Amino acid sequence: MKTGFMRNWFNPNSTEEEKFKVLGKNTGNLVFREALQRLFDPINIPYAYKDLVSQFDKIIITDLIWIKENVTFNYLEKMLDAYSADFIPMSIGLQSKNRDMNFHMAEETVRLLKKMQERAILGVRGEYTAEILQKYGIKNIQIIGCPSMYYWNNPKFKIKAQLPEKIKGCANFKSFSHILNQTDKNFLTYCAERDMRFIEQTGYFTEWNAQDKNYFNLIDGWMKRRAVLPYTLGEWCTALKGYNFSLGGRFHGNVVALWNGMKSLFIVSDSRTTELTDFFHLPTITFSEFDANKPLEYYYDKADYTNFNKHYPALFKAFRDFVKKNGLSFSEKATKLKFSNQQFDL
Repeated sequence: MKTGFMRNWFNPNSTEEEKFKVLGKNTGNLVFREALQRLFDPINIPYAYKDLVSQFDKIIITDLIWIKENVTFNYLEKMLDAYSADFIPMSIGLQSKNRDMNFHMAEETVRLLKKMQERAILGVRGEYTAEILQKYGIKNIQIIGCPSMYYWNNPKFKIKAQLPEKIKGCANFKSFSHILNQTDKNFLTYCAERDMRFIEQTGYFTEWNAQDKNYFNLIDGWMKRRAVLPYTLGEWCTALKGYNFSLGGRFHGNVVALWNGMKSLFIVSDSRTTELTDFFHLPTITFSEFDANKPLEYYYDKADYTNFNKHYPALFKAFRDFVKKNGLSFSEKATKLKFSNQQFDL
């Protein structure tokens, strides 16, 4: 059996703009891609060389992690029709801020998924997405969450950490695609006042976001000192060295912190993040619950992984069964990892 993975990548000498484009304008995309690469060791297939698909039995795809209403994926259907390989989508997810049960999927997308389910069990992000897919007659599915949470390849994996003598925090946000509301500003001010490391994923803070020159100057000054937008896993891990706690609204930003032995508290704001944190029983708060008067120690304590540790073995087993039923197998290179307060090399 030969397994391929549809993914583009960039030349190390590429410009920042080129790297950002290849990563789908969200560097968090490299996180689950790196997890899939580690777990299965597939052969990478750039989309420009899709004819290579004819040489493979199984094709892992991640194109469907962010399905908006009425969006189509015609290029995927053309590939599916052209080749006999099993296309196995990982972490199909719908983008709906409030879990709209009347979410409208384009006819072309429904048709694509129905064709895919004839060849493979479709990996789905969470319960909301699963419910909508079933409503459209797409039933050969299994909720798997995100592959990044199986990175450790360890069914006995547990997250345990004692309160350190000094908390050194790093933060992430949502995105800077909107004008900030007061809740957003309170969170960023809190992080800036503590001079926390800031990990950006989708683009930089601007004066338009702030709508307030004094506020912009405050946050911009902090970010110029402390912000990093990493384009490789190595850059990301380097940026996290010396820190022991992660706080923020980017799912994969907090997951990379977990990979590096740091506890994380997830701040949820939309259905895509909530689906994942619910499925994995991860510790969460909402941005509206964030209290800028609380010390960082308070949020460290809120990052309680008791429920995660209790449920993770069963979730891992279910993912392993999903992998097996789809004819995939874990790579021998994917050695089992443990959670540690000391950062491990990746």
